[in-house]
Amino acid sequence: MLAKSEPVQILIRPVHQFRVFPGRDYAMSLGEMAVLHTSPMQRLKGLRQIGLGCWGLPTAEHTRLAHSLGTTYWAAEFLTRLRTNVFSESVGDGCDPPGNRQRLEQIDGELGSGLSLDLIVRLFALVHDMTLLPLGHTLQFQSGYYTNEQTNLGRARSCFNWINNELNPALQSVDESGKVPHIELVDCLRVHLGIVERLFHFRHGLEKPQGRSECPRTAALAEKTESAFFPLVIDLIASTFSADLVDFALRDSLGAGMPRSFDEGVSDYLCVYTQPTGSTNRHQGKSVKPGCSLPASPYTYRLGLNPLSGTYRHEVVTGVMSLQRVRYELAERVFYHEDKLIADAMLDRVLRLIDEETQALSQEIGPFAQTRLLRIGDDDFLKLLMRQEKLVLRRKSRQTTADRTTRSLMPDLLNRRLYKEVFRVERLSDLSSGGHRLVRQAVHPKGRTELERRILCRIPELNAPDLLVSTRPFSMQAKPSTVLIGWVDGQPSPLMDIARKFGYAGEALSMAERYQSLWSLSVYLHPEARPFASRVDQVCRRIFLAQP
Repeated sequence: MLAKSEPVQILIRPVHQFRVFPGRDYAMSLGEMAVLHTSPMQRLKGLRQIGLGCWGLPTAEHTRLAHSLGTTYWAAEFLTRLRTNVFSESVGDGCDPPGNRQRLEQIDGELGSGLSLDLIVRLFALVHDMTLLPLGHTLQFQSGYYTNEQTNLGRARSCFNWINNELNPALQSVDESGKVPHIELVDCLRVHLGIVERLFHFRHGLEKPQGRSECPRTAALAEKTESAFFPLVIDLIASTFSADLVDFALRDSLGAGMPRSFDEGVSDYLCVYTQPTGSTNRHQGKSVKPGCSLPASPYTYRLGLNPLSGTYRHEVVTGVMSLQRVRYELAERVFYHEDKLIADAMLDRVLRLIDEETQALSQEIGPFAQTRLLRIGDDDFLKLLMRQEKLVLRRKSRQTTADRTTRSLMPDLLNRRLYKEVFRVERLSDLSSGGHRLVRQAVHPKGRTELERRILCRIPELNAPDLLVSTRPFSMQAKPSTVLIGWVDGQPSPLMDIARKFGYAGEALSMAERYQSLWSLSVYLHPEARPFASRVDQVCRRIFLAQP
C-alpha cells in the first residue's frame, strides 16, 4: 500500500471522539474537525432535519448537523466493513484486483501520496447537506422554489469558498501537534476539499459548470481517476443504500417518536464492484446531461451488496428493502404529517404573497438571495418572513380598508394556529381533464395562486387570506432502487432491474407506486372562515372532480 505524506497522515489522525447517536461513538479526524469548526457547518445547527415537522411531531427537533455527523460515522463504518468483511479478499465478480481491500488500496494508490480516500469520503459525508437553504426540502421539493440546477451548484461554490476562507483559523484551533508546518496542512486539506467540491458537481451530473473554468483539482489527480472512484464515493454517501439513508432512517424515526432499527449484518455483504464504464451512462438513476463530459476511465468502482456467499442470502436483499421501507414510512407518517402539511401551506402562502408584491425570491440580491439564505437557519428565516410580510401588508393596507384582506399569517403559523382542511383529492383518477390540468399547474407557486383565485371568485364572501391550496409533489421524493445487488450469475445489477427482469424482490417496483399513492391536493380555510367549508367543498368538487 502506498505510504501517504505526513500532512495526510496528520489530517486523517483521530483527535476527538464523541457520541453521534445513542450507542454510536465517532472518532473524528483532524481534517474533519477543522471543517466542522467553519461557519457553513455550524450553520447546520440551525436547520431542522424535518423542517416544520415539529409542528406536528414536537420531538422532531434534530438538526442537519447531527445528521451530517451520523452520516460521516456510517461512511467510515462502511469503509471499515469493506476492508474486513467476507469479501475483503475476493468479491467473486472475476475482476482484478479481486477483493474489497485490494480495490480500495488501488484507488488510494491512484490518488497518490498527497490524497486520502478515507478523508475524501469522510469530508464528503460531513458536508453533503451544507448547501441546503432554510427549510430546504420544503422550499425546493414541495413548494417549488429555488429549483434551478445551476444556482444549486452555485450554492456549493459559495459554501466551499466560505470554508476555505475560514480554514486557516479553524485548523489552528484544533491542531495541537505542531509536527508539520501549519501552511502545509491547510494546503493539503484544501486540495481534499477541492476534490469534494468536484464530487458535488459530479453528483448532479455536471462536471464542468457553466460560467466557471473548472472546479479546483490537483494536477496530480487525472480526470480518469476521478471518474473511476467518484461513483463509489457517491454510492457510499447518497445512494439508495448508503450512509445518509442509514442515519436518516435511524435518526428521523427516533426524532419522530417511532424508532426503527437497521440490520448491521447487511453491511457484512458490502462490496466494491468494478464495472466497465461503457456498461452504463447512468448514475443514481439520473442520465448524464447533454453537453457533460463522460467519464474518461475505462472502468468505475461502485458500491453494492453481494448475497452470493455459499447459497444466495435472501436476507441481504430483505435488509435493503427494510431500510427503504423505513424511508417510505417516514415519508408517509412524518414528512406528510397533516399538521406539517398545513404549516408548509401557510409558509408557502406567505412566500407567494411576498413574491407577488416584491419579486424578491427571484432576485440575486436582497433578503431572499440564496447567498444570504445560506447564512441563516430555519428560525432566522421565519423571522425574515415575519418582517417581510409586515412590510407587504402595511403597503397593501394603504390600498384597502378591509382588514381581512390584509390578514397576517406568520403570527398564526408561529403560534401553531393552523388552518383547517375542507377539501382533499387523493387519486389522480378522480380528476376531470380540467382538474388534471389545474393540478399540474398547482405544482408551481403561481399556479397555486391562480387556483386560489379561481375558487375565491365563486365565493365572494371570502378574501384571499381565508383560503389556501396545497399540493404534494408527484415524485414524493421517491428514489428508484438503484443499489447494486449481486445476482445468481455472479454479476451485479440495480435492484430495480433484477425485480423487473426476474420478478425477484418485487417490492422494489411497488415502492414507487406506494410513494405515488401519497399524492394529494388539499384546500384549507382559516378557522374564522369555517362556516364556508361546505360551499368551498362544493366549488372544489365542480372544479376538480370528474364526478362532483
